[in-house]
Amino acid sequence: MCAITAGLMTPDDIAADLTEIARRSVDVPATGSRVFKSMGMAWEDAVVSARIAEGVA
Repeated sequence: MCAITAGLMTPDDIAADLTEIARRSVDVPATGSRVFKSMGMAWEDAVVSARIAEGVA
C-alpha cells in the first residue's frame, strides 16, 4: 500500500483482488497498467491463484 501512502494512487484505483482475477469474475482490460501487491512470496501467490482457478479455494 506504499503507492497509496505516497499519493500515487487511491483505494478507488483498486479494481480487483487476485482472487477475482484468478476466478475471472472481473474483466481485465487488454491495455493499460496493472499493479499487483504481493503480501508474501511469489511462489505462494502462484500456488494460491492456481488453486483458486481450479475452483479448490
